Amino acid sequence: MARIIAIEDSPVIQRLIEITMRDTDVEIESYLRGSDGLEAALANPPDAVVLDLGLPDLSGWQVLERLRSDSVTSEIPVVVTTGDSRSGVADRVAALDAVILVKPYTGAVLRAEILSLIQSRPVAQSLS
Repeated sequence: MARIIAIEDSPVIQRLIEITMRDTDVEIESYLRGSDGLEAALANPPDAVVLDLGLPDLSGWQVLERLRSDSVTSEIPVVVTTGDSRSGVADRVAALDAVILVKPYTGAVLRAEILSLIQSRPVAQSLS
């Protein structure tokens, strides 16, 4: 089973993510604060992260930059969600090797993006 960390400050959107991924082989772990989600990702790296840019404590940018700068989490696929559709935002997200979904997006689009990222992720090699 794949494990996704959703860092989103809206409980309603968190619930929508959970409903969207129902009936898939994906477990969702949700956090309202960037610091809590980042701590969880660093402690136990997930298969992917869904990250809102507008968070109440650390910004989504800070979380993403920290994920990318840590060798343990640098390759984790990240779907960034935002209501900001300016091209500079999309360019910055792409430069940090993440996928952007501009709100409002459909559950079907989010589901397809998450499943695609999980399925395309390289399988870790055993060291034995």
